[in-house]
Amino acid sequence: MLRLQEEPLPSLSGTWRKGQIVDLPAVGLAARMLGVLASGGRLDIKPSLVASMRTLIPVPGAPRVALVECRSPNVAVTNALHCLFDAVTATFHFVPDGPDFRAPV
Repeated sequence: MLRLQEEPLPSLSGTWRKGQIVDLPAVGLAARMLGVLASGGRLDIKPSLVASMRTLIPVPGAPRVALVECRSPNVAVTNALHCLFDAVTATFHFVPDGPDFRAPV
C-alpha cells in the first residue's frame, strides 16, 4: 500500500491508480484505491476507461472487510467524480445486528 501512495503516473493507455489510507467518519481507517481503469473488453469489443474508487473497510470484530466500489465511464471529470465517490463512501457505517456486534471505536 505504501508504494501505491506515491503520485500516479498515467500509462500510455490512459490508466493510472493511486492507493491511500483514509479516515471515514463513522468507521475509522480504511484502504482506498482510486484511478482510471480499463473496464470490459472482449474479443469483439475494445475496453473502455472508467473512473474508479474502491474502499476496503475493516468489519468490526471480524477478520473481514466491506468493499465500497464506485465507477463511472465519464473520465473527463475524474477528479470531480472522485470527490463525489469520497462523499458517498463517507456516509458508510455499520448497523448493529445482534449481541456479538462490536461498534467501531
